[in-house]
Amino acid sequence: MLNVKIYCPQTHPDYDTTYNIVEEVLQEQHLSYTIERINRFEDLYRLRILYPPQIVINSRVVYSRRCPKKEELLQILQKMHLIK
Repeated sequence: MLNVKIYCPQTHPDYDTTYNIVEEVLQEQHLSYTIERINRFEDLYRLRILYPPQIVINSRVVYSRRCPKKEELLQILQKMHLIK
């Protein structure tokens, strides 16, 4: 099972888009997953998230600064050997 965390404040313009793309790609690949949104400014500040949105899969930062494209996320999953 994949543990996905998205660090992004709700006020960020890519807040919903990032979540939707991540969820869509994981569903299309038939992966078992949980997605957690961390959006409180206090948490982002404490964790030093400077460039949201930041995507973490299984405790590994895989993407930051902007909303990923589906193709980029698929490449990341392939490099992590989570899909073929």
